[in-house]
Amino acid sequence: MSACAGVPIEDAVPAGALDGGPTAPIDGVSPPVLRNTGRYPNLNVPRQGAANQFSAGETNAKKGELRRSASGQAQIAKEPGIAPSELERLRELGETHGKDTLKKIEGE
Repeated sequence: MSACAGVPIEDAVPAGALDGGPTAPIDGVSPPVLRNTGRYPNLNVPRQGAANQFSAGETNAKKGELRRSASGQAQIAKEPGIAPSELERLRELGETHGKDTLKKIEGE
Protein backbone atom coordinates (compact mmCIF):
# COMPACT_ATOMS: atom_id res chain seq x y z
CA MET A 1 0.00 0.00 0.00
CA SER A 2 2.85 2.38 0.72
CA ALA A 3 4.13 1.95 -2.85
CA CYS A 4 0.98 3.57 -4.18
CA ALA A 5 1.16 6.51 -1.79
CA GLY A 6 4.17 8.04 -3.58
CA VAL A 7 2.46 8.23 -7.00
CA PRO A 8 0.66 11.49 -7.77
CA ILE A 9 -2.87 11.15 -9.12
CA GLU A 10 -1.84 12.80 -12.42
CA ASP A 11 0.50 9.86 -13.14
CA ALA A 12 -2.03 7.20 -12.14
CA VAL A 13 -5.06 8.50 -14.05
CA PRO A 14 -5.26 9.28 -17.79
CA ALA A 15 -5.13 13.01 -18.44
CA GLY A 16 -8.55 13.04 -20.12
CA ALA A 17 -10.23 11.73 -16.97
CA LEU A 18 -9.08 14.68 -14.86
CA ASP A 19 -10.43 17.54 -16.98
CA GLY A 20 -14.04 18.55 -17.13
CA GLY A 21 -14.62 17.08 -20.58
CA PRO A 22 -14.41 18.53 -24.06
CA THR A 23 -13.98 22.29 -24.16
CA ALA A 24 -14.93 22.87 -27.79
CA PRO A 25 -18.63 22.62 -28.68
CA ILE A 26 -19.68 19.81 -30.97
CA ASP A 27 -21.55 20.92 -34.09
CA GLY A 28 -25.26 20.18 -33.97
CA VAL A 29 -25.26 19.00 -30.33
CA SER A 30 -26.44 21.23 -27.56
CA PRO A 31 -25.22 20.37 -24.06
CA PRO A 32 -27.87 19.27 -21.57
CA VAL A 33 -29.01 21.86 -19.07
CA LEU A 34 -28.35 20.49 -15.61
CA ARG A 35 -29.16 22.18 -12.33
CA ASN A 36 -28.63 20.96 -8.82
CA THR A 37 -31.96 21.76 -7.21
CA GLY A 38 -31.41 19.62 -4.14
CA ARG A 39 -34.37 17.42 -5.09
CA TYR A 40 -34.74 14.19 -7.00
CA PRO A 41 -34.92 14.60 -10.79
CA ASN A 42 -38.26 14.49 -12.55
CA LEU A 43 -38.09 11.39 -14.74
CA ASN A 44 -41.47 12.11 -16.34
CA VAL A 45 -40.03 14.75 -18.68
CA PRO A 46 -40.04 13.34 -22.22
CA ARG A 47 -36.56 12.99 -23.67
CA GLN A 48 -35.59 14.25 -27.10
CA GLY A 49 -33.89 11.96 -29.58
CA ALA A 50 -30.31 12.69 -30.59
CA ALA A 51 -31.07 12.09 -34.27
CA ASN A 52 -34.09 12.36 -36.51
CA GLN A 53 -36.03 9.16 -37.07
CA PHE A 54 -36.35 7.61 -40.52
CA SER A 55 -39.52 8.41 -42.38
CA ALA A 56 -41.67 5.54 -43.68
CA GLY A 57 -40.22 5.99 -47.18
CA GLU A 58 -36.63 5.97 -45.88
CA THR A 59 -37.38 2.85 -43.84
CA ASN A 60 -38.74 1.03 -46.87
CA ALA A 61 -35.75 2.13 -48.98
CA LYS A 62 -33.28 0.84 -46.36
CA LYS A 63 -35.15 -2.48 -46.07
CA GLY A 64 -35.06 -2.88 -49.85
CA GLU A 65 -31.34 -2.12 -49.87
CA LEU A 66 -30.75 -4.78 -47.20
CA ARG A 67 -32.81 -7.35 -49.11
CA ARG A 68 -30.86 -6.69 -52.33
CA SER A 69 -27.58 -6.97 -50.47
CA ALA A 70 -28.63 -10.23 -48.79
CA SER A 71 -29.83 -11.79 -52.05
CA GLY A 72 -26.58 -10.73 -53.74
CA GLN A 73 -24.55 -12.38 -51.01
CA ALA A 74 -26.65 -15.54 -51.23
CA GLN A 75 -26.04 -15.68 -54.99
CA ILE A 76 -22.28 -15.36 -54.48
CA ALA A 77 -22.36 -18.14 -51.89
CA LYS A 78 -24.03 -20.49 -54.39
CA GLU A 79 -21.30 -20.00 -56.97
CA PRO A 80 -18.51 -22.56 -56.72
CA GLY A 81 -15.30 -20.82 -55.72
CA ILE A 82 -13.00 -23.81 -56.18
CA ALA A 83 -13.09 -26.40 -58.94
CA PRO A 84 -14.01 -29.91 -57.70
CA SER A 85 -10.65 -31.32 -58.83
CA GLU A 86 -8.80 -28.60 -56.93
CA LEU A 87 -10.98 -29.19 -53.88
CA GLU A 88 -10.08 -32.88 -53.85
CA ARG A 89 -6.37 -32.04 -54.18
CA LEU A 90 -6.60 -29.61 -51.28
CA ARG A 91 -8.35 -32.20 -49.09
CA GLU A 92 -5.60 -34.75 -49.78
CA LEU A 93 -2.96 -32.11 -49.06
CA GLY A 94 -4.68 -31.27 -45.78
CA GLU A 95 -4.73 -34.88 -44.66
CA THR A 96 -1.04 -35.52 -45.44
CA HIS A 97 0.10 -32.11 -44.24
CA GLY A 98 -1.67 -32.64 -40.92
CA LYS A 99 0.04 -35.97 -40.36
CA ASP A 100 3.45 -34.60 -41.35
CA THR A 101 3.05 -31.61 -39.07
CA LEU A 102 2.09 -33.79 -36.10
CA LYS A 103 5.18 -35.94 -36.69
CA LYS A 104 7.38 -32.80 -36.65
CA ILE A 105 5.72 -31.50 -33.48
CA GLU A 106 6.04 -34.83 -31.69
CA GLY A 107 9.70 -35.12 -32.79
CA GLU A 108 9.35 -38.29 -34.81
